[in-house]
Amino acid sequence: MFNQFLQKRGGPSFRLSGILLLILTLQLCCVLATADAEETIPVTPDEPGSTCKGLKPYNNIDELLYQFYINLDSDCLFEMSTAELEKVWNIKILDDERVKPKNFYPLSETEFFNKPYKIEKDAFYMERTIADPNPTSSMWWAPINKFRLKPTNEYFEKHGPLFPDGDWPKLLPESNKRTNSLYKYYYASSDGGRAILILKNDGRVIKTTKNGDIELRRMLKLPITIRESKNEANAAEATKPGDAPCRGLKRYENLDELLYQFYINLDSDCLFEMSVEELEKIWDIKILNRYNTDYWSFRWISSFAGKPYKFERDAFFVEVIPYIGSKKKMFSINITREYGEKYHSLLPLGHFPKLLPEPVELPTSGGHGGLFSYYWFNSDKKRNISINWSYGLTKINIQP
Repeated sequence: MFNQFLQKRGGPSFRLSGILLLILTLQLCCVLATADAEETIPVTPDEPGSTCKGLKPYNNIDELLYQFYINLDSDCLFEMSTAELEKVWNIKILDDERVKPKNFYPLSETEFFNKPYKIEKDAFYMERTIADPNPTSSMWWAPINKFRLKPTNEYFEKHGPLFPDGDWPKLLPESNKRTNSLYKYYYASSDGGRAILILKNDGRVIKTTKNGDIELRRMLKLPITIRESKNEANAAEATKPGDAPCRGLKRYENLDELLYQFYINLDSDCLFEMSVEELEKIWDIKILNRYNTDYWSFRWISSFAGKPYKFERDAFFVEVIPYIGSKKKMFSINITREYGEKYHSLLPLGHFPKLLPEPVELPTSGGHGGLFSYYWFNSDKKRNISINWSYGLTKINIQP
């Protein structure tokens, strides 16, 4: 009876439609399977279980953050070499090798914080760091492996933070961790562990600071070994401290520009060997020289601590000091009295020099909850720039 009904109502046409529907379904499954295959990129043929999903060139920060997000439960991004990631994303990454003073210049001025803002992906640059697995600090929560996205100078001056108030990553879910005074977006797994920065037991997390910086962190485990690509094996030649001339010395307009000049020359003895008169001429300033017997009578005059605040470079003065236990000299950058009375600090708490890479953080005497000092080291860790906040940042030291 039912077959007769189908014949009367166009049974063959009904069966043909069913076949077409089946074919379309099979084609759709193939497309989905192909898309899924394209979304998974093996890290190496020898490691079939270690895969990154969806890695491809991105057009804006939201597309890049989505790639971080879908790989948050894997170590694949941390394992990939810098060269591999640069090839996939078609960018330059400021990694631990490039961040050394001997390699920081001039790449740092052209590829990273001073990159011209032309298209959306030029709004930010990427830093990649691996922390010491046995730090002298008792800060157990310090990240071992980290990516950081930071706005370029040009973008920040024109548009402000990468994610201003009320703006959120478009392709990511809502925060699943309670935010605080430091973070306005925080995504981690539901079993976050002991610390607010922890994701699962590996400690991976995506977070956004109020300044719009974004971090992908991995913590609490031994550092991931990054595969070294053939192109990176001999990427930079070692420069022995003391054998290089000074680079990039010029009149500075603000604290950031002066600290940048100190940092890119930390691998050389040149700044410590130059005379005070030479540096005064280059920087167009007066330098307070503690080697002089009348030091204290000069300290409070209008060239130094008593300098009136008119421009950014008037917020501080430079001092040359004998380095304790050595015939060498060190530099000190000190806040002026007028600027200190108005603003109390050379840099707001938690804000670092924008032209320098991320510092190493170590606690001072006081331990947990005490003061912390921040260091930028030269390549052999024997010379540094150091700062710490104690009711404001009033002094920065450059030690030989």
